[in-house]
Amino acid sequence: MSISSLTVNPSTPQANSHPNLTVAMGFQYSPSSDDLKNLTITLPPGLVGNPRALPQCSSSQFAADNCPSQSAVGSTSVRTEVSGVPLVSALDASGTVYNLQPQPGEPGRLGVIVRPSFPLATIDKIFLQAPIVVRPDKDYALETTISNIPRQTRVVVGLVPTTAEITITQMSLTLNDQVNGQNFLTMPSSCATGNLAAQASSWDQASVIATRSATITPSGCGSLAFNPGFAFSVQTTRAETPTGADVQITLPADSPTLKSAVVTLPTGMTINPASADGLTACTDAQFGVGSNSAPTCPSTSQVGTVQFDTPLLGLLSGSVFFAQPTPSRPWGLFVAIAGPGFYAKLVGNVAIDEQTGRVTTTFDGLPQVPFTSFRLIFNGGDRALLTTPSSCGAAQAQAQLTPWSSASAVSRGASITVSWDGAGAACPDPRPFSPGLALTLSDTSAAANPAMTLAVTRPDRDQPLRDLRVSLPPGLLGYLAMPGLDLCSNADAVAGNCPASSRVGSVTVQSGPGNAPVTLSGSVYLTQPSRPGAIAGLSVVIPAQVGPVDLGRVIVANALVLRPGDFGLDVESDPLPTMLRGIPLAVRSLTITLDRPGFLRNPTRCGDLQANATLGASDGRTVQRPASVTISGCDGLPFAPSLDGTLGSADNVGGGALGVPLTTRITLPAGNAALRRVRVQLPGSLVPDITAISRTCPIAQVTAGTCPDTAKVGTARVVTPLLALPLEAPVLLAENPGGLPRLAVPLLGTVLHGDVSLDGGKIATTFDNLPDIPLSSFELAIAGGPNGLLRAPQTICAPNDATAAAVLDAHSGGSVALTRALTRPDCTAPTGNIGQNGGTQGGPPSAGGSGQANRGGARRAAMRPTVRGSLVVRRGLATLSLSVRQPASLPALGRVRIVLPRSLRPTRGVRPVARAPRRLAARAVSVRGRTLQIRLSRATRTLTVKLTRIRLAAKLKRALARRKAATLKVPLTVVDRSGHSWRITLVVRPRGR
Repeated sequence: MSISSLTVNPSTPQANSHPNLTVAMGFQYSPSSDDLKNLTITLPPGLVGNPRALPQCSSSQFAADNCPSQSAVGSTSVRTEVSGVPLVSALDASGTVYNLQPQPGEPGRLGVIVRPSFPLATIDKIFLQAPIVVRPDKDYALETTISNIPRQTRVVVGLVPTTAEITITQMSLTLNDQVNGQNFLTMPSSCATGNLAAQASSWDQASVIATRSATITPSGCGSLAFNPGFAFSVQTTRAETPTGADVQITLPADSPTLKSAVVTLPTGMTINPASADGLTACTDAQFGVGSNSAPTCPSTSQVGTVQFDTPLLGLLSGSVFFAQPTPSRPWGLFVAIAGPGFYAKLVGNVAIDEQTGRVTTTFDGLPQVPFTSFRLIFNGGDRALLTTPSSCGAAQAQAQLTPWSSASAVSRGASITVSWDGAGAACPDPRPFSPGLALTLSDTSAAANPAMTLAVTRPDRDQPLRDLRVSLPPGLLGYLAMPGLDLCSNADAVAGNCPASSRVGSVTVQSGPGNAPVTLSGSVYLTQPSRPGAIAGLSVVIPAQVGPVDLGRVIVANALVLRPGDFGLDVESDPLPTMLRGIPLAVRSLTITLDRPGFLRNPTRCGDLQANATLGASDGRTVQRPASVTISGCDGLPFAPSLDGTLGSADNVGGGALGVPLTTRITLPAGNAALRRVRVQLPGSLVPDITAISRTCPIAQVTAGTCPDTAKVGTARVVTPLLALPLEAPVLLAENPGGLPRLAVPLLGTVLHGDVSLDGGKIATTFDNLPDIPLSSFELAIAGGPNGLLRAPQTICAPNDATAAAVLDAHSGGSVALTRALTRPDCTAPTGNIGQNGGTQGGPPSAGGSGQANRGGARRAAMRPTVRGSLVVRRGLATLSLSVRQPASLPALGRVRIVLPRSLRPTRGVRPVARAPRRLAARAVSVRGRTLQIRLSRATRTLTVKLTRIRLAAKLKRALARRKAATLKVPLTVVDRSGHSWRITLVVRPRGR
C-alpha cells in the first residue's frame, strides 16, 4: 500500500495561535484486496494539544458512545470501498474525536467513533483509540497511532445481517481550536517550516511501511510578545558560605515557547570546591539523551531537583545531575523531567570565568513546550555546589532568554542581598586575617633526623592566604647531598614532572568554605634553586582532582634560603594561587611534612628554639606568627673534633722577607655537635706583618663584597654533608676600629668574623657565634709570599715552636682543648720539578741562582693540586662531578684537561657545567670525543666540573646490574698560570645503577 496524498491545513498560519487543523490523507493498495491496518501521525515540534483544558471521556463512556459533548475535540470523515453488500459499493462516513482518559504512562489519548449510515441498512459503528506519546528523539514532537483499523464491519439490510469488507481510501481528521471556550490546539512558536509525517501499514503486508510528509509554515512571529519572568534566591545570604540556590523562569499564558536560557550567577558567587568531595558524575550513556527510559545516573551525582509546570500536563518534577566532564564540556548539568510515558532530558553547558569564577549556564534548543514555570533547585548544605559572594551588598543574577519566535534575547535580572551574618550585618573592612602556625618534629633529640610538619591554618572567611615565609629554628637543616637524593631540575619542577628520587615529603591542603572543606594531598620535591640567593628549592605539587572534577595540578615553588648570621633556613613561597580554572581554592590549611628518612637534621643546641613565619594575605597585609620546638639530649651528644695543619712550604720556610703560608684544619666526625666557637693560638715562631694593616678592607665593603684584591690574605674551605661540593671563600683582612684587624670570611651571604689578638706574645684568632651546621672540616689557609700576613723571623726548619693550640666549643655546651704540632716541609728534599705521578715534568733545575731558588722544584713536588670526584648512576645514565683545588702557595690554575675512560661516553649535545667559582662561558669549555678541555681566563684556585647524561658501556652496565664493585680511572692534566703541569689520575667508584 501507499499514502497517495497528505495535506495539513490550519485555519490560520499565525504562530502560537489556536487554529482548527485538518489533516487529510489518501491511500492506495496493491493488491487491491489489501486494507489499512495501522496509521501513525507525528506532528511538527511545537504543534501541541492541551488535553487538560477539556473534560475527559472515560473508557466505559466511550465504549457506549456516551462521551460528554464537552470532551469532543474534533471530527473525522472516512471514504471506504465496500464489498459483500448488495447495492453498496462505496460509503462515506463521519465521526467524532474525543479527549479520552489516558492510560497510565500516557500524556493523552484520543478516541474516534465513526458512525456510518446508508438508506435501508444499519452499519455498526467503528471505535478507534489513539494513544499519544512524546518523542524525545524528534524534538519532543507529539505522535499518535491508530492500531488495528478494522477491514470488516457488520451490516444489516432489512433483517438480514451480513459482513461487509471495507477498504479506506480517504481519511481526514480535524482538531478544533477551542472547545467550550478553552484553547485546545496551539501552533508552533517558531516560524520555521515544520513537517507533519504519516506512516501506514496494511493487514496483508504489515512489514511494509508507507510514509509521506507535509509541511506547515507558521507566520507572524514578529508580532508575538515575549515577556518572561526571572527569579533567583539562595538558601543563605551569609557571605562566603556554601548555599543552595533556586533559579526560576516563568512565562505568561499564550507566551511563545522558550528556546534558550543563559543564566549568569551574581559576581562573586562561585563553585564550592568542597562540593566535589563525594560527588560522582553521570555519563552521557547513563543519562541517555533522546531516550524515553529513566536515567540511571548514580544518586551521588544528583546536585538538585527540577520542577516544570506546563498547562499540557500539570506540574512535572525531576532531578539535576552533575554531568561527566568531556573535552568539549568540562562542566555540565543534566536535567531529567519525568512525564507520563516519557522523560524530557535537557543538557546545560556550564562556563566558568577562569579569572573571576563567575558561573554561566546555558540551556539551548529547549523543547517547544509551553510552560508557566521552569525551576531548578540546587542542593544546600556544606557540600553545596555554590558559594555566596565574599563581599556584602546587592548581587545580581542575570538571564538572557530567547523565544522560538525571535532571535533576540530578553534580559532579566534578580538580586540577592549578602550580609556578613545572613541577617543584615555589614562585612568587616578589612576582612579578618588571623592565620595560625604550628611546627612539630617527630624526634626532638639533638642532631636527630626527624620528620618535620609545618602547618598553616586560615579561619573560615578570613582573607585568602597569598604567600608565606617561614624562618626555621637555627640548626634545623636538610642534607641536600644525601646519597640517593636528586635535585629536580627547574624545568621539570615547573612542569610538575619531578622524579621520585627528589621527593622529600608530602603536602595536605584543606580547601573550601564552611564546615566541611575538601582535603587534597600531594608531594614535596627538592629542586634546583629557582631564584637568586637560594641554595635549593621545594616544589609543592598537588593534584587538584576531587571526584569527577580534575583541575590539573597546583604547583608552587618555594625557595630555600640560608639566613645571614645564623645560617638558619628560610622557606619562601611563590604566590599561592587563589583560583584554579575559575574555582576558588579557599585554602583553609596547608600542611607540609618533610619525612624522607635522614633528610633533616635537628639543631645541636638544646632548649626552646623559635621559628617565625611571615604570612601574606591576598590584599597585601602580612602578619607574623611564632612557633617553637624544644630540643633535648645535648648532654649525650658526642663532640670529638680534631686539629691539624701545615706551616710553611717547600719553597718558603721563613727566615726572610716573605710571608709564611699557614693552613689549619678542624675536622668533626658525623653525628657530632656543631662548632659554636673556635679559638686557635698560632705557634710562637710566627709574628704578624704590621704593614698589612694598610690593606684592611672597611666593614661596609666586606659586607657588600667589594673589597680589593689586596685585602685577600688567604682562602677558607668548608666541607659539610649538607652540600655536594665544598664551600670556598676568600679570607679578607677587615678593619677593626680600636683593635687588631679582623679576619673576614664571606660565606653564602654571611660574613664570619675572626677576632685577632695577641695572647702571651702569640697570635690567636677567635671565630665566635658560628652557625649550628654540621661540618666535616673547616680549613683556613693563610697565604705566604710578598703579601703574606704572617712572618717567621727564623726559618721554620730550625727547632723552634710549631705548635698550635685550640679551644673548641660546641652548641651543645661541650668544649675541647687541643694542642697539635703543625706539619712542616722536609727542608732536605731534593730539587727538581717532580710530577704527581713521580715522573719528571719539566727540564733540569736552574743551574744558576740561590739556594732559595733551587728549592722551587721541591716546593712543587710537595705542593700539588687536590682532585676529588664522584660518579653517580641513575636510570642507566651517569653524572660525573669533580673539583680541582690549587694550594694558595702555587700560581693560579690555567687550564685543565680531562679524559673519560672508554666505558664512559658523553651524550652529544650535553655540555659540561664548569664553575670557577662562577659558571664559565661556553667558549671556555670544549668537548671532543671523550676529552674535556677547560681554559681559565681569570685567576682562580678552584674549579668544579659537572657532566650529566653520560652513557655507559655495556660491560659497565652489566657489572653495575650485578652490583659488582667497579673502579674507573679518569686521567687529568692540570696546568697552572706559570705553565707548570701535573698529571693526576682520579679513581672513582660508580654509585647507583
